Amino acid sequence: MIRKHIPVFSRMMLIVCLLATSPVSPVFAETQAISAAAENFIQAFEKQAGKRCQLLTSRCGKEKFHIINQGAGESNDQKQVWREMQLNGLQVVAIYPETKPASYYFAKITVSRADWPLPPGLRVGSASKDIAKKLGPASSIDASGCQIYFSEGMQTSVSFCSANTRISSVIWETFVD
Repeated sequence: MIRKHIPVFSRMMLIVCLLATSPVSPVFAETQAISAAAENFIQAFEKQAGKRCQLLTSRCGKEKFHIINQGAGESNDQKQVWREMQLNGLQVVAIYPETKPASYYFAKITVSRADWPLPPGLRVGSASKDIAKKLGPASSIDASGCQIYFSEGMQTSVSFCSANTRISSVIWETFVD
């Protein structure tokens, strides 16, 4: 009978408030802050992984990337082209502003082979237990068990996925508006 006396809008606001304050609501769950070592790893990862690659020519050393997918889009009123490329255990999503293609930036880098350089201390094939030893506790762990380190300041994350107690891939992603 109380239902008659509460306007529909107020009922909806009550539901939203209850959901937002619920301690079990995964939508509003907070992530744990990460260590300075993890922040440094995230910052160095992009530079190290793309160091020997010339993405404008789709080359990395003497080898040529295979373009998996590409498309056009717009971000912050700027037209751009994105390209997903792969080469022997390195997968890259790069974004090229249409007016200045030389000023590309990475949106995502996935390393799945040990021969790609990463910041010192960890690599594909390292023991999974070494991740927390080097970087401290992860911000979160996703449904597939990957340990995620998220830098709030950089709006960037690095995820360590493992198989058989070894790091099987490292995924660096940044927020792209």
